[in-house]
Amino acid sequence: MEKKNTILLTVIAVATLLVAVVGATFAYFTATNSTSGKGGTTEVQTDTVGAVNLKMEAVTINNEVKYPGGFLVVGAKVTATDNDTNNDFDVTYTVNGTITNNTRTQLKWTLYEISTEVTEPTTGCTLEQTQVGEKLHYSYADTCAANATITGGTRVDGGNVAAYTDSEVNVPVTAANEALKSSNAGTTTYYYLVVEYPDTGAEQDEDQGQTIAAELTNVTGAQAEVAGAGA
Repeated sequence: MEKKNTILLTVIAVATLLVAVVGATFAYFTATNSTSGKGGTTEVQTDTVGAVNLKMEAVTINNEVKYPGGFLVVGAKVTATDNDTNNDFDVTYTVNGTITNNTRTQLKWTLYEISTEVTEPTTGCTLEQTQVGEKLHYSYADTCAANATITGGTRVDGGNVAAYTDSEVNVPVTAANEALKSSNAGTTTYYYLVVEYPDTGAEQDEDQGQTIAAELTNVTGAQAEVAGAGA
């Protein structure tokens, strides 16, 4: 009987349950979202000017990491609103997040900043089947990628997440000294954390049923001053 090499991952990213079927193999992807649950709203009060409210909320999230060559994209937006009818404020803050890798494959990650929301974070992620010896290898096509609007934005930070060895690997994601101008109506910046699960070209069977988790958790260290005051 022909053996099948199926790489399936449990993905934590958004509060929904997805079921993927390949032949007679079932893959379950559970998800949670903590962007608005861990200090997602930070009140900013300066000594000499009024109050600015920073609110962090989850936006579109995509879980195309069921197979090698896929991407996990986690999105959040930060909005600055003030209650001063005479002034806008220059606001700085730090965006925090985490990535957890429980697979035997090294991951790549990049955090992007853009000015608009993206409704389809990944493109071209069609499943391919390739015969490798006696095994059937499942992976995403080479066209699978994060949306060009995201990758065309400002790259805030990035790096690698080491493969799991004796315990899961946790990597902090930090975007420090981010800048945003407040207004009465509110101004918003969007952040997208893109995690790539690469196709190594080798067997990745031992990753089956393991976990890749990514989240943008909260904003900290916020400060505000009247716009133009430091000029």
